[in-house]
Amino acid sequence: MDGQDEPALAGAFFLGPPLPILGQLYVLAEFNGEVRLVVLNARTGKLEWAQQIAHLDNRIIQIDSMRRLLGATPSFSDGVLVCPTSAGGVVAVDAATRSLLWGFQYGAATPETRQFGWRGAIPMPVRSFGSRWLDASATIADGRVVITPAESDELYCLDLLTGKPAWPAVRRDDHLFVGCVHDRKIVLVGKNKLTAIDLESGKPAWSKSVELPDGAITSGRGFFRDGSYFVPTTASQLVQVDVREGRIAAQIATDGVLGNLICYRDQVLSHGSQHLAAYFSIPSLRAEVAKRLDANRQDPWALARLAELQLHDGKRNEGLVTLREAQRLDPEDDAIRVLLVRTLLDLLRTDYASHRELSKELEGLIDQPGQRVEFLRATAAGLPGSIWRLTLTRAL
Repeated sequence: MDGQDEPALAGAFFLGPPLPILGQLYVLAEFNGEVRLVVLNARTGKLEWAQQIAHLDNRIIQIDSMRRLLGATPSFSDGVLVCPTSAGGVVAVDAATRSLLWGFQYGAATPETRQFGWRGAIPMPVRSFGSRWLDASATIADGRVVITPAESDELYCLDLLTGKPAWPAVRRDDHLFVGCVHDRKIVLVGKNKLTAIDLESGKPAWSKSVELPDGAITSGRGFFRDGSYFVPTTASQLVQVDVREGRIAAQIATDGVLGNLICYRDQVLSHGSQHLAAYFSIPSLRAEVAKRLDANRQDPWALARLAELQLHDGKRNEGLVTLREAQRLDPEDDAIRVLLVRTLLDLLRTDYASHRELSKELEGLIDQPGQRVEFLRATAAGLPGSIWRLTLTRAL
C-alpha cells in the first residue's frame, strides 16, 4: 500500500483471501457485524468501492469462532460476484452496477455444542471438522451456483442470475467438499468415497459411489485434469477417478501422505500441515533433467532428480550411485540427504543380507530421530536374533 494505511478499512476483519480480477482485489470484510464486499486496487491496496451485503445481529466475527475459522471468499462468473457469509445466507452482486442482485437464505443445522461469547453470553453454534462441509466457497458452472455452507447440512444449487433454487437441496451425508464440476456433474468428495450429482436435476450422476481403496481416507483437496479428478489419500496414494464413468482409473503411489493439491502445467503442488512440496509429471521431469544435464553434467538438482527417475524405473543401484554423486556435489542439500537416506533404507528393508555393508554409510547420514528408528527397524528385520540384540545394545 505504498507505505500508507487505508483509513476506510479501519476496524475491518477480512473474512478470507481476495479474488483478483483485472487489477482489482475483491474481498469480504466485516465491520462490527456488517459484512461488505470490498474492492481494492491490486497495486496500492487503496479502497475503490464497497457494497454492504449483510448485517449480523448476534454472530459478529469477534465472538463466533466457527466463522473465524471457515473463511469466506467471493466467486465470479458472467459479471456476477457470489459472496458467502457463513452466517445463514449468500448474496450476489452485479459487478458492473455495483448493486445487490439477489440474496438466498438457508436453514442452519443443529449445532453439536455451544460456546458463549463475552458480549452478553450469546450462544454460538460450534460444529467440528468432519461433521460439516469444509469449504463454504461457491462453485459456479454453466449458469448455476453450487453452495455448501459449513453451518448447513445440505448442498444448494441456485440460478446464477436469479438466485432461485434449481432443484431441492441435497443432504450432505458424510461428504466434505465439492471436488469439481465437469460435464454437468458435481463431484462430491467424502471421507472415503466420491459421489456425483447431476447439475441439471440434482439426481445421482453415477450408478454408485466410488469407494477409496485400501481403507484409505481423503487427506486433502484434489484437482481436476483431463476428465479425471485426482484425490490424495492417507494410504500414500493419488487416486485417479474417471469423472465421466464414475470409476477408479489408476492408483498412483506417492512418497508420503499428500495434503491439499494444486495442479499447474506439469507440476503438482502439495500443501500439508508440515510441508509444501512440488511434483513433476514423469515425462516433463525427464525432459527437464535431460536439458539441465546437457548444460551442466554436475548439476546437483538434476542429478538428484535423475536418481529419482532411475529409482522409479527400478534401477536401484544406478540411482544410488547417482544420488551419492549429487550428495558429494552439494553436501548441504537436506533434500538430497533425505532422498539418499530413504533409498539406503529401502535397500536394507528389501534385502538386508545383500546390502548389509550400506549400514555404516547410512548411520553417517542419519540426523533425525525418526530416521534412526527406521534404521533400527530395518536392522531388526534383517539380522538374526542374537546378532540383533548385540547391535541394539551397542546402538543404545
